[in-house]
Amino acid sequence: MIRAAVLAAAVGCTVLVSCGSSSGTAKDAPTTAPGGAVRPEGFASAEIVIRRADGSACSMCTYLARNSAEWQRGLMNATDLDGRDGMLFQFPAPNMDRFWMRDTVLPLTGVWFAADGAFIDAIDMRPCPDSEPNCPLYGPDQPAANVLELPLGTLQGLRIGVGSRLESVGATCTGQIDN
Repeated sequence: MIRAAVLAAAVGCTVLVSCGSSSGTAKDAPTTAPGGAVRPEGFASAEIVIRRADGSACSMCTYLARNSAEWQRGLMNATDLDGRDGMLFQFPAPNMDRFWMRDTVLPLTGVWFAADGAFIDAIDMRPCPDSEPNCPLYGPDQPAANVLELPLGTLQGLRIGVGSRLESVGATCTGQIDN
């Protein structure tokens, strides 16, 4: 889960997407649930369908990060996804933005999809401690239009990989659908 910050460099400007997201309607901080769990707050959610290479479908309920405020916050500080499977970052155009894990508690896997929905890559991302001045940046070497963040260790069981395609982002959901 992972996010956007602007990093000026000698060769230009790169957008960093952190492991959290927030929307224009999202509150500034996640909510603390009973028992101390921290949940993302203020994000829309939607059922997404990924068509696997074997033709079968994988339906999930995800939070949606659809604008720069949401991309910046993403899953920062979250410890509980409140029944959702992850977070889908939707970009208006394919880009080479990189994700980082500053202020992200959960280890995640980022799954990048091209504008046509084709699977690009999946990369495991570990939280970056406050003591680390230079958090690693994660992302493939080709533009992506959507990035799905899932808890680390769940991707293999979903059988999503080369040959898979993000097929649709649909109706609002409230929790896990069908993996």
